[in-house]
Amino acid sequence: MLAGARAAMERYRGKLMLAPMVRVGTMPSRLVALRSGADMVYGEEIIDHRILRSTRKENTKLGTIDFVMPDGSIVFQTCAEEREHVIFQMGTADPDRAVAVAKLVGQDVSGIDVNMGCPKSYSVTGGMGAALMHTPELACNIMRALVAAVPPGYPVTCKTRVFATAQESVKWATALAETGITALAIHGRVQNDRPRDPIRKDMIRAVTEAVKIPVICNGDSTSPILRRSDMIRFMEEVGADSVMVAQAAQNNLSVFREKPLSDVDCAVEYMKVCVDYRHPPGNAKYCVSSLLGGSMDADFSARLAQARSLFQLCTVLGISDYMKCKGNPSQPGAKVDENTEIERVEDELRSVRESLLRLVEGSRTKGRLESDGVGPAAKRAKVESDETPPSSSSSSSSSSCFSSSP
Repeated sequence: MLAGARAAMERYRGKLMLAPMVRVGTMPSRLVALRSGADMVYGEEIIDHRILRSTRKENTKLGTIDFVMPDGSIVFQTCAEEREHVIFQMGTADPDRAVAVAKLVGQDVSGIDVNMGCPKSYSVTGGMGAALMHTPELACNIMRALVAAVPPGYPVTCKTRVFATAQESVKWATALAETGITALAIHGRVQNDRPRDPIRKDMIRAVTEAVKIPVICNGDSTSPILRRSDMIRFMEEVGADSVMVAQAAQNNLSVFREKPLSDVDCAVEYMKVCVDYRHPPGNAKYCVSSLLGGSMDADFSARLAQARSLFQLCTVLGISDYMKCKGNPSQPGAKVDENTEIERVEDELRSVRESLLRLVEGSRTKGRLESDGVGPAAKRAKVESDETPPSSSSSSSSSSCFSSSP
């Protein structure tokens, strides 16, 4: 094995990772996860046809690299802070298109991943995602083509699922490993399992014992993963080299810490990044709703639902002053009387404090009930597959292929 390939594999050992999630896996979530201790962060799955219609542009105002669609919307965005940690995940069913995607985005990310586990109809009907588990020759051809196309030592991985038996799971994982990929992520459920179904840890362990490349375990949403040590426990239970989390991070992006932030504080940190990078408000609201989940009372939830701009979202969270400091893009050049603005912000903060006090008191009451076996557990928002791309503007263009390993 070449030294570059060995070094790439070592990068995938002992790591805590943010799993790819549609809408949730956009840049603000990835940055909050990294700042909370994640080692690697995967972007949301992007279909090959879609990213190949985009143009790479440098946004010097925001300091980002934007892949811009013909209608001006941004299909993928990244920045220098995550450059050495972000993995681009594609949905594909064609080796040539997969290679074209790698050449387009490879210079701006630290690795390329192929989705071979998504069970959603939009993915499998196109022969992508979990459908590739039933066309192993095509799946392996895609991975071999990518390994051959990238510079030596550049990481190429895939994320897939287990089969119903250890024999099938090992056969599938071994075939993928022999294509020369750097690492393999394994979700411990079969294609038709639901998130509430128990994870098949024995299948993950069978794979980790059979292949020689790093294995990344994923899918332990039924055992509480609430902090960093819980991830390490899961990794050790199945004998994996690394671990990635989805649902736990959707609930709280700071789960990579041993002492995560509160739901509200995490949502505030996420919202600040959205302001910094002018993230589309629709997607920002979706993620804030997921982060707060069952913590929201009726009043707070109603005000969040009514928010239509970054400024309104910041107002609901009590950080409109942060938006003012950064500049309100919805009101460019607007002049605000300082005394009036201070009074308005104080009114907003009082309203938010009252809502948060009700939220805390409600949570304490719910906790007392649940400790007595009376109340139901708070339910979190569930990610629904919806590939709605964020929109933004971009600036100057640059080269569209990479020529050296990151």
